[in-house]
Amino acid sequence: MCIIVGRGEPSKQEKLPCYDTDHFRIGHIIYFKNIFDVFLAIENGQCKYGIIPYENSINGPVLDTMDELFFYKKINILEMQEKKIAQNLLATKDISLLEIKSINSHPQAIAQSKKWIRKNCPQASLYPRSSTVAGARHILRDLVKNEVCIGSVWLAEQLELEIIAKNISP
Repeated sequence: MCIIVGRGEPSKQEKLPCYDTDHFRIGHIIYFKNIFDVFLAIENGQCKYGIIPYENSINGPVLDTMDELFFYKKINILEMQEKKIAQNLLATKDISLLEIKSINSHPQAIAQSKKWIRKNCPQASLYPRSSTVAGARHILRDLVKNEVCIGSVWLAEQLELEIIAKNISP
């Protein structure tokens, strides 16, 4: 079994060829909402391996991962892979960049996109959410005209959101 963090609903299945390596033979994938639950599932024997973020080129180490690695002494890193993250600006409908009043997303996604946001949407307020999925659900739930979120193409497709700006992270 394998686990991945932050990809939305636990029932969603996704092919992950980049993780089919010597250590990870992908079988059934279980999705969890946060890093803590991944570590707990491994410790409890629910899964043999977990795939979690370790470091970010913008913000450096992912502190939640570092904390859990320190706490769970019997869990080890088997392999690290570099993966380019492409963030996009998502909305419930097409909107002009100048009309955007607030941007919702996970703090990591906001940090990855901050330079683009400052240049293209300096008027927008930034609102951290627990995940990119939570940011997307927020704009879907509230349907506030001038709110958008940051997320992947996959997220836009799953929740039927418009991509109003592509590749906003470096």
